[in-house]
Amino acid sequence: MDGVLVNSYEELEPGVVKAFRESTDQNRPKIYAIGRLTWPMKTESDQAHESLTWLDSQSDKSVVYVSFGSWGWLTPEQITELALGPFITHCGWGSSLEGITNVVPMIAIPLHAEQRMNAVLPTDDAKVCLRPNKCEQTGLSLRDEIVKVKSLMEGEEMEKVRERSAEMMEAAVGTLLEGGLSYKAMEEVVQFLKKDVV
Repeated sequence: MDGVLVNSYEELEPGVVKAFRESTDQNRPKIYAIGRLTWPMKTESDQAHESLTWLDSQSDKSVVYVSFGSWGWLTPEQITELALGPFITHCGWGSSLEGITNVVPMIAIPLHAEQRMNAVLPTDDAKVCLRPNKCEQTGLSLRDEIVKVKSLMEGEEMEKVRERSAEMMEAAVGTLLEGGLSYKAMEEVVQFLKKDVV
């Protein structure tokens, strides 16, 4: 194997990229952190979509967006616990990247497999996400814990999260532009592929 394309960017995970780059393992493939594969911006067609028009007509912080992926499910009691207004994510890699790069404050509630590991990046490393304490019996946060996080979301802590999210979005866009690290990584991939075609 000559290389691995990574759906992430160096500015988001500098330690991971550096560890692979500096590895002395001769069998290690080259890592190409080509950036987030969706663009973090709205288009004119997005603005015209009826669901976004409806969302725009709602009061601030009155809509809960829950992203638990294809395999996530909740009981009615758990859904009631969550009805508080932020973006609540299971920390699948796709929803984590979307939240991080679109300046969306998040509450992390990982449910399965790698989601607990994924939750570390936005909460502990990038500091763009809050994570309530877990309920031991259900694996999901109790309403009181979510209320605590929501109160943080309206205070100074959330302001720091919003500022950090804005920095991460700028990095996500900048890395994909000409001269950015992900742009350069993709150029390397293209050059490598061209070499094998000729």
